[in-house]
Amino acid sequence: MAQYGEPVPYGVLLKADGDRMGELFAQADNTTQSINISDALHRFASDVRAMIREFGGHAIYTGGDDILAFLPLHRAILCAQKLANHFTAAMNAVIKNNFNKPQMVAPTLSVGLAIGHFVQPMRQLRQRAIAAEKHAKGNDEQAPRNALAVHLGIRSGHEITWRCRWDDSTTLDAFSAFVEAFSQDLMPTRIMQDIRNMAHQLKWLENENGPDVSDIRRSELERMLVRAAFAHNHTTKERESGEMQGRIHTLKEHLRTQASRYSLDELANQLILARWISAKTAKDIGGED
Repeated sequence: MAQYGEPVPYGVLLKADGDRMGELFAQADNTTQSINISDALHRFASDVRAMIREFGGHAIYTGGDDILAFLPLHRAILCAQKLANHFTAAMNAVIKNNFNKPQMVAPTLSVGLAIGHFVQPMRQLRQRAIAAEKHAKGNDEQAPRNALAVHLGIRSGHEITWRCRWDDSTTLDAFSAFVEAFSQDLMPTRIMQDIRNMAHQLKWLENENGPDVSDIRRSELERMLVRAAFAHNHTTKERESGEMQGRIHTLKEHLRTQASRYSLDELANQLILARWISAKTAKDIGGED
């Protein structure tokens, strides 16, 4: 342990549920179609335990499209994404083989991930997982369902939440890039607080009847990106290499894109979660703030 450092004292409870399954069963015109849908759900549930084990997790419950499982922090999102892809593929197959309705949309899987400290009571972690799954369903969102939601409960009392649809490849790619950048020490951890501070400083400009502050926000973001010390723990030679400069440029483009699509508070939450997902030891999550 002295050689590798203290392990991260946080884990993940995954809670997932299929979207619009009732609508699919309602489309069944006969008993055979209903049975085939149920069989497809059973086969999916049978595959879930093995898939979760691939990511070092343990399935607590798998019943049709309903899943509850424990997962290690650093592999939870990858597992959630694989489950969602597998579920949609299974539903697409049952629709193709049983319905002559090209316009039918396959059910999807909404997944909530609750991150909590190992000493946290299970009841509290389960309540966070229920809230995360509800957030993923997003009945009040402009684009509900087919989403991932992550709720992080930091032991100091903070709650960080983030939601992303599974079909939003731009954001998922950016998040993966942020995780990799934190894990390889390319992204400065200070950037999360810098963006949070920027959001606070510009908050007074944002109201329904106020001016468009997008240009101001872009200018402030560019100032921050110029000051940010990307790859500061790498050697000067490494930082100045073409490969490293290219990767830093790509990271900045991801940050610009995410800042244009989401609020600065939402971007800060995304970065905080990326840092936590990237953590290999307790030291990597710092003061848990």
